Amino acid sequence: MRDLDEIECFVKSYESEKTGRPDPNNHQPSTPKTRSHPMPINSRYLFSAAMDVDPAQERLFNEVYDREHVPSLLTVPGVVAVSRYELQPLTMSIGGQLKTIVIENAPKYGALYEIENPAVLISEAWAKAVEQGRWPAQVRPHTRNRQHTLYRRLP
Repeated sequence: MRDLDEIECFVKSYESEKTGRPDPNNHQPSTPKTRSHPMPINSRYLFSAAMDVDPAQERLFNEVYDREHVPSLLTVPGVVAVSRYELQPLTMSIGGQLKTIVIENAPKYGALYEIENPAVLISEAWAKAVEQGRWPAQVRPHTRNRQHTLYRRLP
């Protein structure tokens, strides 16, 4: 319950600031209004793999990716974590207006890999892991629009 009370205090304090009227109950937030801590991603590098898959093979794609491919890659030294994602419609506020963002041909599926360094991606362990299970023969041939990117966390 304490968390809800803190949120309520924060909202009331924010509303008070926004309207310029004091909060009649004098609620004060117990946490700062801005984040001063880093994002929870601790790895120095993020590798992104995104792709489309033939619709008739989506069930197999997701099953193999979740049950075989990701567990195999998590055994590779230097792979810290893996998260999978599915593309969603995006509308956001920019410059005071709601904008719908459409990136032509953006892949439907994506995975983010937290890795310790780029050498992980050319290691013998990585090369072996990406060729294990049903992925190379039964899934990879049905993928297309593959996009791979590597990001380094800023200092």
